[in-house]
Amino acid sequence: MSLLRASPDVSCKNLGDESVLFDAASRTAHVVNQTAAEVWRLCDGTRCLADVARSMGERYPDARDRVAADVEEIVAAFRGLGLLLPETAPAPKG
Repeated sequence: MSLLRASPDVSCKNLGDESVLFDAASRTAHVVNQTAAEVWRLCDGTRCLADVARSMGERYPDARDRVAADVEEIVAAFRGLGLLLPETAPAPKG
């Protein structure tokens, strides 16, 4: 289980139904829809992909059957754009 963690170089600004993810390191802006912005906010270093999908499924129960695939696709896009830090394992308990 790897945790999803947003790059500290990326900021998120809401603009109505869309948001802009601005990567200060590459000086690149990415416009995302509301769903992708919600996934982005959940990539806070405390959740793995399954946790994010579960949380989104709770928010959108009518679409629960396709939420996991959508979240996976969004996270893959974030990774491809370099917006997420490399995957990290959770700290051991105890």
